[in-house]
Amino acid sequence: MVIPEKEKSYIHEKKFIFNYPYLNMDEDAFIDWAIQELVTLKKNIDKINNELHASSEEEYELEDYQFNKELRNEKKSVVPFKYDTQPKLASDPIFVKGTLVYKRDKQVAVNALNHANYKCEFDANHYCFLKKDGLTPYTEAHHLIPLAYQNEFSNSLDVEQNVISLCSNCHRKIHYGHNARILISKLYTERKDLLKEKGIDISEEELLKFYGYDSKSDS
Repeated sequence: MVIPEKEKSYIHEKKFIFNYPYLNMDEDAFIDWAIQELVTLKKNIDKINNELHASSEEEYELEDYQFNKELRNEKKSVVPFKYDTQPKLASDPIFVKGTLVYKRDKQVAVNALNHANYKCEFDANHYCFLKKDGLTPYTEAHHLIPLAYQNEFSNSLDVEQNVISLCSNCHRKIHYGHNARILISKLYTERKDLLKEKGIDISEEELLKFYGYDSKSDS
């Protein structure tokens, strides 16, 4: 294969940019090598992203526990909270223990729990013990679309429409329980239109993937 001088110059540039290790100047050989390099690079990027997501999810689980601990003394409001439909842009993440995380606004969670009247939104008949004030049922705030995936949305996920009031049993189940997809699917159906009003559009399939379910998974 005879390569014109102009093409040789172009190949030399690519050799420099990609650190092509061979003396062979054949264009086809270079393309095959470059494709393999890009495939390897993509695999490495995916591996790093998966590791970052794993560490991010672990950090969010710890934050989730601490966050609900801070809510334990909040009391039911006499005035019901009403949703607003104005989308809110996502804030910038911050580093927590070496991991980028999106902080949650305590007032957003308080508003969401008050909107639900401190009942479990998966099943309002679920038993919720009373807080120490003797008046407010104990429920926990849960982001239906996990904050660990905020970087996939331009609008904030830390909004009342994305925060669910759950009894402690349902909250543990949605994180760790067998076949929690039933719970997730029900909550998604009830919230998808409210989420769209806040500029958050997600399919049920996409949401289930965030919880580790594919289309054939049951547990």
